[in-house]
Amino acid sequence: MTICIAAVARETTATGYRDVIITASDRMITLGGRTEYVWGRQTKTFWFSDSILALTADDPDVTLEICRSTTRALNERPLTVERVARKVAQKFREYRQRRNEWRILSPHGLTFETLIKSEQNLAPTVLSRLVNQLYGDEGVLNAQMIIAGLEDDAGHIYLIDDPGDCVCCDSEGFTAIGLGREPAESVFTEAMYTDRLPWTEAVVLVYLAKRRAEIAPGVGPDTDLYWIRVDGCRYIEPQAPLLRQLDRLRIDRERRARAALDAGHRRICAEIEAISA
Repeated sequence: MTICIAAVARETTATGYRDVIITASDRMITLGGRTEYVWGRQTKTFWFSDSILALTADDPDVTLEICRSTTRALNERPLTVERVARKVAQKFREYRQRRNEWRILSPHGLTFETLIKSEQNLAPTVLSRLVNQLYGDEGVLNAQMIIAGLEDDAGHIYLIDDPGDCVCCDSEGFTAIGLGREPAESVFTEAMYTDRLPWTEAVVLVYLAKRRAEIAPGVGPDTDLYWIRVDGCRYIEPQAPLLRQLDRLRIDRERRARAALDAGHRRICAEIEAISA
């Protein structure tokens, strides 16, 4: 019941180009798959370094625990986006296994290890039920994450999803998670987005994608906007003047689009009438 978006764009410098990461998210969270509420002043970002962050969707307790355990396990320096993403995916899988072992197997006196050893002695119906619970909807971990950041001048984005898949999204240059994912990503596909887009234009597009995501139920109206450049990170809070200007731009674009559509509709209707005369 949320939306988180990340995109890579390009900044022109005196010596060439370098990447910029832009992210946006709402503040709506869901607990237990049912209760929705606005998460106060808390954003959906977790920082692993000054230039690498996680955007988290769904159960905040689960994603926070995964991020914290990842931080404790990251001993190598300097960090890379790929190393962080793959460690997050590993901790995701470990958390999922612990949770499912406790919730599904332990009531039967089993662990994953003893399940494998005991499968020949279990009744087929019991074994089938346990497998369906472990790998069906009941075993799904209610969490998604985006890992995004900069390494030197290069930006990278990874998507982490159940059961601990780690997918690099660098070729697309963007990704989104949460219930608003499809409407948000449609903004990028309609714009034929690439990571070569000037980063200031990408900021506008990311904001428009977040606002379109609000058509999905459970996506909140507040917007937390970040960008990460080589010289540092900038946070734009929901009530910032820039977001008000971006919203005025969005409204003006929608008004112009409706006017153009209405004009085209009138023209085609006139042509149809002419042909029918």
